[in-house]
Amino acid sequence: MNSLVQPNDIRDVIEADRAHVWHHLTQHKTFETVDPRIFVEGRGMRVWDATGKEYLDAVSGGVWTVNVGFGRESIANAVRDQLVKLNYFANSAGSIPGALFARKLIDKMPGMSRVYYSNSGSEANEKVFKMVRQIAHRHYGGQKYKILYRERDYHGTTIGTLAAAGQPERREQYGPMPSGFVEVPHCLEYRGQYGDIANYGERAAQAIEDVILREGPETIGALCLEPITAGGGVIVPPPRLLGNGAGHLPALRYLTSHRRGRLRRRPHRQVVRLPEFWHRAGFRNHGKRRGIRLRGHLLHRYQRKSLQPL
Repeated sequence: MNSLVQPNDIRDVIEADRAHVWHHLTQHKTFETVDPRIFVEGRGMRVWDATGKEYLDAVSGGVWTVNVGFGRESIANAVRDQLVKLNYFANSAGSIPGALFARKLIDKMPGMSRVYYSNSGSEANEKVFKMVRQIAHRHYGGQKYKILYRERDYHGTTIGTLAAAGQPERREQYGPMPSGFVEVPHCLEYRGQYGDIANYGERAAQAIEDVILREGPETIGALCLEPITAGGGVIVPPPRLLGNGAGHLPALRYLTSHRRGRLRRRPHRQVVRLPEFWHRAGFRNHGKRRGIRLRGHLLHRYQRKSLQPL
């Protein structure tokens, strides 16, 4: 660290934090006897607190967001230059960096055509939920309004995204949840929920199809899942669930994006969403390796979202 900050130098800051800041995932009673930790500097993968203690940041800013590391002067300079030139204008009009970045992003996502910018992961998902409902009203008489979400998967902490949370403990004491969200089973091959079978991925996709048939395919608007579940257990699906290197179209995409379902020849056309995984596993390389082509997906940890309309 460039200069050691003594606790006494920022006692005011510590007391202000103790009295007024509501920390994420923290029991605040602890602060009655212990000072809250105050980080004051970061460089590369390391951060320092107010006492000068050094930490290796293994969680990228606490919630997997500082993927480029701390203290990047080139980024800071670019942000400063833009703030001075034009710090904000609503997305009802364009901007130079917005247009150029959208084109660069689309270059990395074959099949996509437009980018919708948002401020957070929860907001990005909420926006897609609204798009799905709007599409249902404009093209399907309001019928295809249900959003399927998968057991164990996580999509945000607003009321709408909590309704699509496959981690029920996150919803405790926040109900009632909005209606129209339906849970489907996870593909947890490690637990062998369908036994020791060769086509485990396809069997798991059939379990999702069972829910579609139960609810009525004409009512399903979207499938919301993490291709690689992160917080729910870091679960990698079997190759045949998402496709493999031989170029086979993934079972789930066939199931949800074709006018007639692949597995049982039923009409299951939906808006497909595969959010939240890309920032942790690398969407471009993993997508190529598994032969994934998406109708719409999100990159919401980096505050941007891409959706190709039907």
